[in-house]
Amino acid sequence: MTTGKRLATLAAASVLAAALLQGTAARTALAAAAAAGPTASGRVSVAMAVEQLKAAGSDAAARDRVSSYLGGLVESMLALDGRVERASGGRHLFCKTAGGSLDGDELIAAFAAAAPDPSRWAETEAAPIIVDHLLARYPCPDGVALRR
Repeated sequence: MTTGKRLATLAAASVLAAALLQGTAARTALAAAAAAGPTASGRVSVAMAVEQLKAAGSDAAARDRVSSYLGGLVESMLALDGRVERASGGRHLFCKTAGGSLDGDELIAAFAAAAPDPSRWAETEAAPIIVDHLLARYPCPDGVALRR
């Protein structure tokens, strides 16, 4: 991945994070656990992610947490993509430059599809679902097939 493409993808990640905060239905569509916290292993749970997405519309701190979390996740994916590229002689995890919007409704739909029972969201890790969703959304024709 070229530096220009990497920077464009990072910029798009910021746009995606901001777009996540726009989904009004996402903030009201599904009820998260009352006091959502991390999973038993200390990872961000789906319940926690949904709770923060819902709060982000009216809570600046929640908005900052969502932006930081998603930005860090995307930046980590970019770092991993660079390592895959070097190790595989040019293959990528994703090639299509991130664009458009990813709203809260779409992300919550990805959570619901991957973990259809909301009562288990407190113990379901959010990051693998988000990563799978982004890999599917921004595919690389000759990319490395990474699926759980």
